[in-house]
Amino acid sequence: MDDFYSKHIFIASFKLENNSRDIISDNVWKEDFIDDVNTVGELVDNYANYNYFNKQARNLIFNYKKNNPDKGDSKVVNYKFSPEDLNGDFKYIINVNKEKTYELNLDKIILKEYEIANEKIFLMMIYVTNNDYDSLSDIKNINQYGRRLYSPWIPLDLGNGINTECPDDLQIHIGKYKIYSNYEKSGKVDLNYKDEEIFKYNFDDKNKYKSYSERLNFIRQKEVNDKNDKNDKNDKNDKNDKNDNSIIDNRRESYLIRNILNYKNESKDEKIEIELINPDRMYVGFYVKNFLIGRIKKYSSEKQEYSTEKQKYLTEKQGYAYLYDDSLSDQLYAIAYIDGGDATCQSKVMRKKLLQETIYDRWIDWGTIHTVTHNGFGCIASEGAPYDSVIMPFLTEYMEMMALVLLQRNLLLEFHIEAKDLSIQFDSEELENLQKRYVKFKTQVLLFEVTPQEQGYEIYRLMQKQLYIDEEKEKLDDIMNSLYEVANVKHSIELNKKIRRLTIIGVVVAIISLIINFEPVKKLIIKLVCNIINLT
Repeated sequence: MDDFYSKHIFIASFKLENNSRDIISDNVWKEDFIDDVNTVGELVDNYANYNYFNKQARNLIFNYKKNNPDKGDSKVVNYKFSPEDLNGDFKYIINVNKEKTYELNLDKIILKEYEIANEKIFLMMIYVTNNDYDSLSDIKNINQYGRRLYSPWIPLDLGNGINTECPDDLQIHIGKYKIYSNYEKSGKVDLNYKDEEIFKYNFDDKNKYKSYSERLNFIRQKEVNDKNDKNDKNDKNDKNDKNDNSIIDNRRESYLIRNILNYKNESKDEKIEIELINPDRMYVGFYVKNFLIGRIKKYSSEKQEYSTEKQKYLTEKQGYAYLYDDSLSDQLYAIAYIDGGDATCQSKVMRKKLLQETIYDRWIDWGTIHTVTHNGFGCIASEGAPYDSVIMPFLTEYMEMMALVLLQRNLLLEFHIEAKDLSIQFDSEELENLQKRYVKFKTQVLLFEVTPQEQGYEIYRLMQKQLYIDEEKEKLDDIMNSLYEVANVKHSIELNKKIRRLTIIGVVVAIISLIINFEPVKKLIIKLVCNIINLT
């Protein structure tokens, strides 16, 4: 249980295009109930995990059997990837390049399905263990490359087609069966565009293409030609077929996540299509043993003299080492912010400030710290950190909290999109519906507290801070209030128009009453006018 160098959890957020749970096969995905355990270890973990959270949080974390009295208002269905052929090797393969490949033990894949305020959101959590790669650079590479779902940009070196931020390929091995991160199940590497037909031409030939725009025009024309040739060759035009040579294809769906969901699902009519909520990368959770922690927890109150060519000055070398050791802060920042190499923040002053906001150091003297950023949530601990109080809480309780905060962020983003779309028409009924759903979200999901445990509350609030939950909520509140004000003004204008029309009708009725003395006719006219008023 304790024989590993690091553990990694990759979390993808997405929606299903067909928005149906029914297409998730029971043969592959089994409901994962909190009250269904098969081993003593599961019983111990589930018991501690359940009792850690308050009732409101449990409704968003745990899945109960139908006969469980605690089922209540549970808003989540948890699935566990459990194919019948899972008895063989279960691996997560990161092919960085021809020289470097990481083979990691895949512990489990969890799928969380939330239905909140008429919004259906999915989180897929991929748990892996690193037993073989002991260097810090390897662990950073696993975090950096293991999270990538598609290339975030087109490399400028078009002839090479290599994006150093992206692995060549990601794969999941289930015995002899393989799940690939591309459209075809051929094992073709495509995350880096290396094998794309589009890059087999030398676009940097200045003699052939005088300007960059001419090169781009050539690319566009080649895309059109490739698509036309493909359509001519195919008797059937498959709308779901996105395997073309276009470099501007719909990669936001992520072939890796889609192929996991479609494991051994050969029917094209039942294929699951997804839309990623976050961009080209997954959120990362990581637990790292014995790296840097000895240096990190070193405390000093000494004064240190710094000198430049122009001046000398004194500064207090005070606090934990990552606050004044530039080399250490560079390494710590890189792992906390999921950088593959050196820290992407090269300002020593800014890096110190960000690390102070990022690190939760309650147990630093005992050899454990936690880091929370908008890219990842991590724990760095000493070699002898106990499983019950350090490792297990991180993998269960804290990762459940992280999933909940990611859900909050995802739903806030979805409500922002809906509010933006609604601002075009200012439909009062649609706005009222949106506001009702938003209130449900704030009361059911946007929880201020999820556990009575003090340290849990602190970490949870740090997660919310680093993922900008409060800021996003405040901005959305302002937008909703503005929409409401505009809708009220629009409603008032329409109401005033109706009142003016009714006033005119009332004046007409009064005049008619004075002019017409024949009672039957008078009554008939008044009745007719009243009907008009009622219709209005």
